Amino acid sequence: MRGDSYQLQGQQGATVITDTVARTAKFRWILCAADTVIATISGNVLSNANASPNTSLSGITLPAGFGFGGDITGITLTSGAVIAYYA
Repeated sequence: MRGDSYQLQGQQGATVITDTVARTAKFRWILCAADTVIATISGNVLSNANASPNTSLSGITLPAGFGFGGDITGITLTSGAVIAYYA
């Protein structure tokens, strides 16, 4: 298996999410392609209270171009579009 820099270059592929259907997979990086609101996210991107389901980013508008990484195992959008890069 290659290191993280290889994975962050998108070499493992990605999926574009533009709807409100829950996606489960191992994602390494999420990039907002448009202003986006996340309904839920699972993995190691946790709120201070480690809530389950994790709503630490719920209701926050993330601007287009914003990206974040982690060991992300699921994501559901309220609105917007993201490119979710596989781990």
